[in-house]
Amino acid sequence: MPHHAGDGPADHGPRLWSGQRLRLKLNDIIGAQVVSVPMAVPVRNAERAFYAFMGSLAAVFVLVFIVLNVMLSRMIVQPISRMAMARSRSARAISRTPSSPSGAGTRSRSWAGRSTGCAGASRRHWR
Repeated sequence: MPHHAGDGPADHGPRLWSGQRLRLKLNDIIGAQVVSVPMAVPVRNAERAFYAFMGSLAAVFVLVFIVLNVMLSRMIVQPISRMAMARSRSARAISRTPSSPSGAGTRSRSWAGRSTGCAGASRRHWR
């Protein structure tokens, strides 16, 4: 669609248009307007975005901390506590059994099942 002198605003028509060609050259200034924007608005928006981001980041870390604590408690601490309770109950039950008169049942057993009555045997084992 060709441009005509009457297509633009009335005061710019004769200066900008010459027949079907635009008479502007590179870097010609058509008009300028100075706009003043107060810095309070963008600074407030930036602060709001910063606090929202930091709050969400803190919430994620708190959530991860809670989830890891619950998982650690259920998957590690509770099973080990149950095993320790079972071990202490079995140790109490073993200590209550009557020993033989010859003293054969007086040696205590470690958790690994090795006799702790002879110190030399346990030292030889770890060398």
